[in-house]
Amino acid sequence: MFVLDFGCHTMNRLALLTCIAIAAAPVFARAQSAFGQADADFKAVAPADMCDLEAAVGPDDSVFQALFSSSASGWALGKFNADGSLDTRWGESGVVKTPSISRMIPLPSGAVIVATGGKLTRYDARGALDPTFGTAGTSDAISASSSGYLNSMSVQPDGSIVVLGDGNNDPYVIAPNHLAMTRILPNGHRDASFGNGGFVAITVPNGATVYAWSLLSDGSLELGYTTADAMGSIRPELHRYPTDFEEPPARVMPHVGIADWMAPTVGIAGDGAAVFATAFGTYPTTSPQIALTRFSPGGALDPSFGTNGRATIAVHGMYSSDPSGASPKMLWQDADGSWTVLTDIGQSQDGWAMIDTYYSTLAVRFRADGAPDAQFPQGKDLGGGQLTKFVQLQTGELIHAESTSAGCSLVKQAADSPRADAQMIEYYQPSLDHYFMTLEGAESRLLDSQVATMGWQRTGRTFGAWLPVGVPGTTSLCRFYGDPVIGPNSHFYTPAGPECDFLVALAAGTPPGKPAWHLEGLAAAVTVPAGGECPGNLTPIDRAYNDGFAHGRDPNHRYTADAALYAQMQAQGWVGEGVAFCVPLPTSRGSLF
Repeated sequence: MFVLDFGCHTMNRLALLTCIAIAAAPVFARAQSAFGQADADFKAVAPADMCDLEAAVGPDDSVFQALFSSSASGWALGKFNADGSLDTRWGESGVVKTPSISRMIPLPSGAVIVATGGKLTRYDARGALDPTFGTAGTSDAISASSSGYLNSMSVQPDGSIVVLGDGNNDPYVIAPNHLAMTRILPNGHRDASFGNGGFVAITVPNGATVYAWSLLSDGSLELGYTTADAMGSIRPELHRYPTDFEEPPARVMPHVGIADWMAPTVGIAGDGAAVFATAFGTYPTTSPQIALTRFSPGGALDPSFGTNGRATIAVHGMYSSDPSGASPKMLWQDADGSWTVLTDIGQSQDGWAMIDTYYSTLAVRFRADGAPDAQFPQGKDLGGGQLTKFVQLQTGELIHAESTSAGCSLVKQAADSPRADAQMIEYYQPSLDHYFMTLEGAESRLLDSQVATMGWQRTGRTFGAWLPVGVPGTTSLCRFYGDPVIGPNSHFYTPAGPECDFLVALAAGTPPGKPAWHLEGLAAAVTVPAGGECPGNLTPIDRAYNDGFAHGRDPNHRYTADAALYAQMQAQGWVGEGVAFCVPLPTSRGSLF
């Protein structure tokens, strides 16, 4: 965990009014609670006889869980509060009926987008079908074929939903190497101007796995996929559509775009290295192994990690029966640089036959250098079945559903540290004409709940970051604020180092009653560019300045990953100040689809 002091500041009504968590010098220590221990106070039961299915966690830590009842009306969606109780204000006592559920995205407004039978359905914050979306709440078709197969989806700042799905034209065959991306507009109808006739065709090699993609503001798509050999060695490739890179880029991860997605089995380290969790081997031919492969920012295997860039942990011996196979679900990094993997394990009860196989989810942990963590209970059984989707809170706690005789039961399990990765959210205050950003968490939830009184609205722009807990390769991001009366009534962010130190010293020497930037604490952690350049797998964040002092108004800065937006701000009179810091793609907090 990391140590926090707590400080409060008060701004005027149009600015921010909150107590923020001020991070002291990063101190990392693992919690004493046992990893995977169930929270006895977390009570959640919903009427269903199968619920170990799709799940998603909302910005307010609410959980949306797919439910299925063979004796009632089939598919339904349940919404659970952060304490585990059904949200009785949503739908019918916390549940809405739906044709099917394959994917979902909870929105900050409380609405949720659900992929159902080759289309998207939008339920509003009350759980009612949104009549402004498509036809009676349901969108146009999201797939180029009638199979309706959906790989992943993401939401643009304007509310459009970008979907990667099946691009095969044969309605009787799902061909996972033929994909197509489409865009559903905020009104629920397909964007016919997107790509060719509303679709961007994507062909990947047979057996390839898409691990990340990003739609950039210029309309181009960056997409990465891996191929693997018989021994599980993977090779990531990054391509651009519709026109590929002239030469292979010196990176394997897409840059942050206006809509992006990264598989929850992939992580980005503070130095820009990309880490992939995979598995190989099927018993009895080969003992299943859980593997981590680390690629340097330039895309080459990192020889300092494991053996020539790959580290493995054998699953054999973790159970009384021999596992028939393994399939990673989720990967995350801790503050000390270690990596934890959740993996599906299939176990044949007789040790040989593939019939009579049952599944569970186990956890393993690798140290930062790839060696197995001897202090971790390797093979910790977290329960769940083959289809069970786990979601994770920023605290690191895990939530999944289990089908019991009483119905669908949600289970919350302890973590020994929070996730090190995080997501930065941008806000805009129209009356002030100011931008502000904060990590998704307590402060963002407060702002989202007080839009009517405080006026801070999400712009829809986000990018990845880390918690300021000393993750290897990262630098803490200093957050400054002035004063609502004396000024400047604004925030300013810069990595710890010369500029941060200069402002702290300047404030200390400024007489009371005079404007100054005052250090509030550490907003996040980022990577510092070298010579203005970011490591290959990280995205540069440019800083634009409204030139407030020169125009007699409060200064304000905007931080963006979008080169087109950066140019647009300069065209409006803002001063471009160049690359401020480097960040990763935002990561998922849910199981692999």
